[in-house]
Amino acid sequence: MEKTAKRGIWVMDRGGDRGYLYKYLLHEKLKFIIRLRADRTLVADGEAVALTIAEGCPGLFDEYIAREEKTGEHPL
Repeated sequence: MEKTAKRGIWVMDRGGDRGYLYKYLLHEKLKFIIRLRADRTLVADGEAVALTIAEGCPGLFDEYIAREEKTGEHPL
């Protein structure tokens, strides 16, 4: 933060979504992007919003893993 004078955006993967990290980033008035773990919920103004936000984002790629059987492909 010293080198950038708090400019820029902090980006963290899953695991960066711990409460104490949010508190620090918000307290320091830093901009950030954090990928939530699947078993956590983002709450804003008392309402769960992560899925609402995610559903509004277009997906560029759609991939899945499938098992091939005589009857065809079956997604896992």
